[in-house]
Amino acid sequence: MRPSDRSPDKRRHGRVPVSLAGRLMLTTRQEATCRAVDMSPGGLSLETSVQVRPGERIVAYIDEVGRIEGLVARTTRTGFAMTINATSRKRDKLAAILTFQANREDLDIASGGKECP
Repeated sequence: MRPSDRSPDKRRHGRVPVSLAGRLMLTTRQEATCRAVDMSPGGLSLETSVQVRPGERIVAYIDEVGRIEGLVARTTRTGFAMTINATSRKRDKLAAILTFQANREDLDIASGGKECP
């Protein structure tokens, strides 16, 4: 499919492709490993083997990002996408981290392990 054939992306923030390991916790307190595959200050997609339901509250701890809270927006074949509930200050910090992630290869910089408080 050509880009012009796709419907326009209705997300408020553009997603940045990432590959960051993490852990998540469900409302049942079940924990599982996960991998963030794309992210924006407003949402992220996670790959995981755990089953979730749309609307379920998730707390994720993502390497180089820190703690993220939100709700499952939709499930996918390999995991799920979630919205991020965060203050504007936290969203600004996420945007800075994602800008770094997006430009990391161009800048030829190794990971610094910096987390968002």
